[in-house]
Amino acid sequence: FAELCDVLQNLQQVGGEVGVAVLRAAGAVLDSRYGQNRAEMTQLSQMLGLSVPHGIVACALRGLLGEEPPAEQLESHYKVLMSALDLFQITTASNHQTTVQLGHAGMILAMLEFMQKKDVLSLPAVVAMLRCLELAAEVSGSTALILFREFRGLAAFSTRLQQEVDVLMALDFKGDVYDTEPPGAGASD
Repeated sequence: FAELCDVLQNLQQVGGEVGVAVLRAAGAVLDSRYGQNRAEMTQLSQMLGLSVPHGIVACALRGLLGEEPPAEQLESHYKVLMSALDLFQITTASNHQTTVQLGHAGMILAMLEFMQKKDVLSLPAVVAMLRCLELAAEVSGSTALILFREFRGLAAFSTRLQQEVDVLMALDFKGDVYDTEPPGAGASD
């Protein structure tokens, strides 16, 4: 597990396929240990730094959220990001201290900024990120307070939902929705 932690600390340098594999392996190890041995789970949590805002998982996730890769690397980047968000969900479900990482202002701000992305490749990652925010707010009152009061998360969620509804309302539903391009910025209400 120590080797996985070493690679997680350098996630941006290892490449997409290796990054996804490392994140999935770390998630599988944590998931397989959940509920079995409390001392072992505590040790794994400490190695990942789950109880501090600058732990390995939090730093990797913040780095991925803030990174702007070139267009030819977007798909690979979003796959790594989704794997990081999956690991974050596993750690949040198994160890509520993980919400300390999310409660860190930089993490919530990075997630709310990422929520504004509208390109088609980013949508699965945006949905996974929203699930992380929802889970963290559900298990931690302090995270919910930071998200909704300090960062006006409800307004951000409502705005994004309204944007998606506007896109759906502007589509011509006579064809296959999956083959339809989103309307331009000048779409009528």
